Amino acid sequence: MKEEKNLEINVSLNIEAVHSAAMNASDLRNVAFEVPCVNPRELTIDSKVYGFRIVPVDDQVKQLGDDDARCIAVQSTVVDSLDKNQREGYITVNGRIDVPMTHGKMVQLEEVFLANEEDAYAIAEVLTEVELQKAMDIVAKKQKVVDFLKEQLDNKRW
Repeated sequence: MKEEKNLEINVSLNIEAVHSAAMNASDLRNVAFEVPCVNPRELTIDSKVYGFRIVPVDDQVKQLGDDDARCIAVQSTVVDSLDKNQREGYITVNGRIDVPMTHGKMVQLEEVFLANEEDAYAIAEVLTEVELQKAMDIVAKKQKVVDFLKEQLDNKRW
């Protein structure tokens, strides 16, 4: 009698690596990390993929500049079409999203596409926490300047 063995493999996010990549990047546009991206060979019509977009915090800003505050938006996309012929080494979803055929390479945030909504939200949460910490550090530095200048005025020291 032959005994069958089932092997189950679970790929999980390394949240610490995502956090480290975000901390070491100059801004969200430069965050690059390895994540278990969607396997394009498993994509079918009506599958969902989850990607990221970097958007300005101020909705009046139309084009992000270097000094603009930014945040993460998770975008879910339902697969309507798949094309292997648009870009070599990629499957193009809906004519506009290029998903790499191979895994295990460093990708920038806006090139990450996941099959799991929870993973996308976990990454967005970590990146938002890092951006908040960076913003709070800037506010603390600016507050020191404000306090110094206020003291200068109050004591009439020039």
